[in-house]
Amino acid sequence: MADNVKDPDDKVSANSGLRGAERRREPRVAVSIEVEVSGIGDDGRPFRECARTIEVSDWGCSFYFSFGLEKDAIIALSVVGKQPYCLREVQPVMFQVNYAKQAAGAWIVGASKLQVDRLWDIEAMSMLPRS
Repeated sequence: MADNVKDPDDKVSANSGLRGAERRREPRVAVSIEVEVSGIGDDGRPFRECARTIEVSDWGCSFYFSFGLEKDAIIALSVVGKQPYCLREVQPVMFQVNYAKQAAGAWIVGASKLQVDRLWDIEAMSMLPRS
């Protein structure tokens, strides 16, 4: 369920500089969607693990993960089961890791989509009331 929609035009003060969130040009929605993340780990072994998104957009997402992923690593995401605002069952979609940072005993991973295929309906989520 979508918790809120962040406006990409939010400004920061001249002294604060632009943080990653303010550089984005597309609407992001704070929503928890269960996804399956798969790829090849730093050790060369394949992995497949369920995760929960923090935010999603048409061209990226962030999610909680149990370990750090290397910047620029290629991963595949797919939606687990039938969830609100997620599109029909599609094949996994390829993403590239932008960052991975540790926070409160977990990792937060941000990734950009490499394909035009969509996993979620941002337009429908954007129609929800903002909080």
